[in-house]
Amino acid sequence: MESARVQEWLQLHIAQLLEVSVDQIDALSPLENFGLGSKDATGLVAELDSWLKIELPATLVYEHETIKAVADHVASLVALRDK
Repeated sequence: MESARVQEWLQLHIAQLLEVSVDQIDALSPLENFGLGSKDATGLVAELDSWLKIELPATLVYEHETIKAVADHVASLVALRDK
């Protein structure tokens, strides 16, 4: 799984949660700037778990500063799983 693919997925889903254009979701902006509530963040991680068939901590989006950082981390976990 490439980090860019995970990043695109995250940007799309965050845009849907916030009801904005995906173009408004900068992967390098701090995640806290998007104002996701804990319910939204937990739901996002659960959907990511389901899509990638990997168990991720519910705190994932709070442990990494940006969408890109989350995507890089998740892609590395998937790569380790698939070895």
